[in-house]
Amino acid sequence: SAGPAQKLSDRLSVLADLTWTRWGRIDALTLRYDNPAQPTLSQTLDWQNSWRVSLGAAYQLTDSTMLRSGVALDQSPIQDAFRSADLPSNDRLILALGVLHRIGSLALGVSYSYAHERDSPVRSSLSGAGTLAGEFEQSAHSVGVQIGIVF
Repeated sequence: SAGPAQKLSDRLSVLADLTWTRWGRIDALTLRYDNPAQPTLSQTLDWQNSWRVSLGAAYQLTDSTMLRSGVALDQSPIQDAFRSADLPSNDRLILALGVLHRIGSLALGVSYSYAHERDSPVRSSLSGAGTLAGEFEQSAHSVGVQIGIVF
């Protein structure tokens, strides 16, 4: 990861982040059971390395209040051919807003983010379990609350 920040004025800063994750090391999920009558199950994953790129801004509204916003593009390591129902992840866009307010040595923050994933086609077959074919649509709303002490 690399994440530079630049103060553009007394009130405005921009931040960026670039993260590379080495998911390509994950080739398969294999389950081996102690019970010899239960056959070993193996699911090919063949994950790919991925990137996450984000850009944000922080605006010092008053001496005690900061507004924050950001956007991120997060690449999924899962290829269409290997996507499964238990992990139907795909590339996602994340938008976030927040406010941080200081009261003396306390810092109180509230944030909201929305994540939207591209539709995720799934077609997976497991020996003895059959074939699943379909498409997943995913999005998420998150609210965060922070309390901190400033030294």
